[in-house]
Amino acid sequence: MTDLDVLQRIQDLTGVGKITGPTIRENPKHKPIWKWTVTKHRDALLLMEAVYPWMGSRRRARIDEVLAMVEKGAR
Repeated sequence: MTDLDVLQRIQDLTGVGKITGPTIRENPKHKPIWKWTVTKHRDALLLMEAVYPWMGSRRRARIDEVLAMVEKGAR
């Protein structure tokens, strides 16, 4: 993501994750890149469940796969 303010807002809204960067790109015409990562297991699960209603079918299917793997591993 090249817009730090957007990542800061999502981090503020969710209360999770870490923002790193900037990564400077080779082409001086390109903006620096910022990265938001969520590494805590519980935070990632809660985030997936929270965004699920707004995802398209492909992303929902992937979230379903991840949640099923977590459920299977929890037993």
